[in-house]
Amino acid sequence: MTGDEKFQYWLDIANQHYAALDMLQKNKHYLLLMFSCQQTIELLCKGLFELYNGDTPPYTHNLLTVFDGFSEKLKDELPQKYVTFFEILTKFYIDGRYPSFKRKLAIGLTEEYTFDILKKTKEAYEWLLTLKP
Repeated sequence: MTGDEKFQYWLDIANQHYAALDMLQKNKHYLLLMFSCQQTIELLCKGLFELYNGDTPPYTHNLLTVFDGFSEKLKDELPQKYVTFFEILTKFYIDGRYPSFKRKLAIGLTEEYTFDILKKTKEAYEWLLTLKP
């Protein structure tokens, strides 16, 4: 597989999550929306990692860790607004978490909060796509 093919693999999965975001918001599936926002960004970052490094991305869901793995190859640093956003989004990797943990995460997920996260996810997604060499 070429680097572009590996990137496309990650991008295809990211796009599946991205395609579901508006529906999840509309149907008020807020916790699943947060998970899909996190996955959209994680998978795109892993694709960029593989593209820049020619290596398998780290086995982590921490967005900053994955991004840092290829950031030194970029001309600009990660903007602070994305540092903060990636820190927030990372906590919503919920796959395999116990139901009690998921319930705690779901507390406070209002329509306004999730809409803000959705908007920021779309912005970050578009920005990350510009990083593809």
